[in-house]
Amino acid sequence: MLDLVRREAACCPFLSYEVDADGEQIQWRTTGIGGADMAVLDEFLATADPDDSSTDLAAGLSERTGVPYLTPGTPT
Repeated sequence: MLDLVRREAACCPFLSYEVDADGEQIQWRTTGIGGADMAVLDEFLATADPDDSSTDLAAGLSERTGVPYLTPGTPT
């Protein structure tokens, strides 16, 4: 999960991220964005597992929404 946080922070440095974990739950707060952006993040993380990689999270979102995703190095 921290891999995803680092990647998001590198991608969107104009946002603020706060991640808290209590052993069973992870709470991720992103500030500096609008409601539509938060809805996308909520859907992205809806079934996130603490051990998921960024690719796992993207694959889960793709399965739920039918929207394909590309990973670095994937031909377009």
